[in-house]
Amino acid sequence: MSTSSILTILQNTVSAINGLSTAIRARLGNGIVSVKDFGVVGDGVADDTANLNLAFNSKAGAAHLYWPGGTYKITAPILQPSGQRWQGASRTKTVILWAGGNTSDVVVMPSGSIGNIIENFTIEVGTATNCTALHLVDTQKARIAGITMLTRRTSASSP
Repeated sequence: MSTSSILTILQNTVSAINGLSTAIRARLGNGIVSVKDFGVVGDGVADDTANLNLAFNSKAGAAHLYWPGGTYKITAPILQPSGQRWQGASRTKTVILWAGGNTSDVVVMPSGSIGNIIENFTIEVGTATNCTALHLVDTQKARIAGITMLTRRTSASSP
């Protein structure tokens, strides 16, 4: 990739963040920001990994991220920053769908996290093998509520 291409991508990203921060600042009055304010789609088709990471780590974001009903396809593990609350619409309406490979963590509370909350989600790993849907690594005062973890296994057909 050329330097000018990288520069264009960075400029577009900064412009997008600046535009989002105005909408987000308007919502921060109640302390809750929707992940959709960061361009997350939640249709089960689009890869939402990069925009979710933008939401989690943005200085314009909030400590309380709301995930409206939808299926959020991810292709790489997502890490919840320390002290952040993720709230889904409900465990049946808000699905984190793993579309990455085998042998991976899907949702991670990293080492040293304090006070994290995850509630009202289904985490589905599909047919991937050796995956950990929710991995808590040396966390303190975490709260997990209303979580369903699913695998979808295909059965061998009969001859």
